[in-house]
Amino acid sequence: MFAAAAVGTSHLVQSTRAGGEYGLSMMLVIIGICALKYPVFRFAAEYAALTGKSVLDGYARQGRGTLWIVLGAVITESLAAVAGVTLVTAGIANHLLALPVTDIQMSLGLL
Repeated sequence: MFAAAAVGTSHLVQSTRAGGEYGLSMMLVIIGICALKYPVFRFAAEYAALTGKSVLDGYARQGRGTLWIVLGAVITESLAAVAGVTLVTAGIANHLLALPVTDIQMSLGLL
């Protein structure tokens, strides 16, 4: 589940496209983002393993406001991820099938 959530359209399609357009000019940004993401993934799993509680339990100990922030982030990311993957899939389907519909129409059909 973790790998499926971590690897998506951006890793398979957009990263190669960005590499072709920008070359190594984005290397520092990529290293910085990885340096920020790694501790979050690592310590969340360690917290759950050591305490026997979920990460949401840890957020709940911080207060209800923290849970609302996490909920907002999850909803926002989920909507963006579904929209992005659906639009890329629609573009590929339109290219392969040559149907007389726009990418948005194909996205709606796929959903």
